[in-house]
Amino acid sequence: MTFTTGEEFWPLGGDDPVASVRAEPVDLLRSLSGRRTHAQIARLSWSADPAPWLPAFTWGPFTPPGSPVEEMIR
Repeated sequence: MTFTTGEEFWPLGGDDPVASVRAEPVDLLRSLSGRRTHAQIARLSWSADPAPWLPAFTWGPFTPPGSPVEEMIR
């Protein structure tokens, strides 16, 4: 998996990512910190089907809300 925003990118889990997601910095941060629903995260610019990756956004201290907290920037 690779997270990309602008010219910056962060590969996670190895040298050969099977998917990537591109977003505005604020949307990526808010997706990772529990401020975007799974539906909003799925609407980001993914290189592959986001469904297998959405559960990863619930690992850790933050979880996606049940309904939108705010609209996305993009």
